[in-house]
Amino acid sequence: MATRLETEGNPMQTAIRFFLYSLLILILLIWIGLGLLNPSHLRAPLSAWVAQQTGLPLTIDKLDYNPLYPNILLAEGIKLGDVLTADKIYLEVAEGSWFQRRLVIRHLDLVRPRLTLKDGQSWPSFPLTQLKIEDLNLTELALHWPDGQLGGVSLHLGNWQPVQDGQWQPLQQLGLTGRIGRLRWHNLTLADLELDGQWQANRLQLERLSGKGLEGYFSLEQLSWDPAQASLQAASARLEGNRLDLDHAPQVLLLRQLQLGSLTLEDISLSQASTHRALNRFHGQLEQIRWQAGGQPQLRIKGEADELAWGSLWQLERPKGQLELNAGEASPFRLDAGLWEGQLSLTGQREADGQTLTLERASLDKGRVELPADWRQQLAGWPPVVLRRLDVGQLNLLSFDDSLPLSLKGGELFATDLRLDDQGVHRAGERARLEANWLELAYGGLVARQGELAAEWLADASGSNS
Repeated sequence: MATRLETEGNPMQTAIRFFLYSLLILILLIWIGLGLLNPSHLRAPLSAWVAQQTGLPLTIDKLDYNPLYPNILLAEGIKLGDVLTADKIYLEVAEGSWFQRRLVIRHLDLVRPRLTLKDGQSWPSFPLTQLKIEDLNLTELALHWPDGQLGGVSLHLGNWQPVQDGQWQPLQQLGLTGRIGRLRWHNLTLADLELDGQWQANRLQLERLSGKGLEGYFSLEQLSWDPAQASLQAASARLEGNRLDLDHAPQVLLLRQLQLGSLTLEDISLSQASTHRALNRFHGQLEQIRWQAGGQPQLRIKGEADELAWGSLWQLERPKGQLELNAGEASPFRLDAGLWEGQLSLTGQREADGQTLTLERASLDKGRVELPADWRQQLAGWPPVVLRRLDVGQLNLLSFDDSLPLSLKGGELFATDLRLDDQGVHRAGERARLEANWLELAYGGLVARQGELAAEWLADASGSNS
């Protein structure tokens, strides 16, 4: 009986033993397989595949890969030809369909990547119809290209789709937030840039951009830049503490269209050594700025500065005023300023033709004016000036021009309706008046003291203004 039961029990025991042995063998094979699968063995085929797709050799110092987590890859010491190097790359694939050649990367980290682009650099071709990176972190990126470089870049890019329908479209759509340590582009250098916005339809749209440059600070709000159209728009902008040498001004933006809601300027200085012109420590506000290449700008500006120098002819102290530029219309302005000695006040407008400057009222009180030898050259290029009313009190003038040996002390002058241009002084209207007196007037060797002059300039019968 016992023999029969043992005989009948053998098939069950055999099945149990077979199952247990099979499970142990399977575990052993997996353990051996994982032990034999050294991630470094993947470097050669991966490098060969990348070289086949991009035409660039790839080297990887260290590769970490766990078959239990096939969607995660960590690489260190990466070098792709002479184009890209990186200390570390962390890759996590969300999903992908190689039959449809789609790849979605959930997370990609690049630590200290260094990218070098050359003239005519082309994007590599990949066997993908779509590539999407949901989350990309760049830490200490360095980018070099023929006209400039970026350094100390730490950016977060979201929902980036660099490849769509089999075509590279890296600036079609992506969100970006972060910081750029330094930017050099031609002769423009910026630092500590902070930005928050997105690229959409090849247009950069930022809620805010701020940084340092031109020895000062700048910021823009609600910025939109279209590189293809060379168009820049912003709701508001601010410059503070900037210094700009106009002889070496950056020429990199090459804008064809500019539109700003407002621009605040604080402690701004401009200089041009070639023409001896300078504006020092200007504080002001510009509003409704519109400009297109080939046209006249439109804007309203008001402010004041410590000094305005125009060659050696004009040296204005504490100038304060306002100006409105209107394309195709008259542009009114007002300026009050101190001279080395005396006070200057101008009120007028630039006419709609843009070729004439009309001074409705000009006054100079207790002024001391020196005419340099090249005063005519310094005034060359100025538009014709129409003086509707001129009041000068207690003027002292000294000319260093040998062709105009003139000096004046204690001069008083009142004039109306005169026109000054390259051809001389003309009457501007039916009647011009001139009244003057002086303590001493000298021309060459002739001296007149305690003099007076009163004259009227009327149109002749033909109506000529000559």
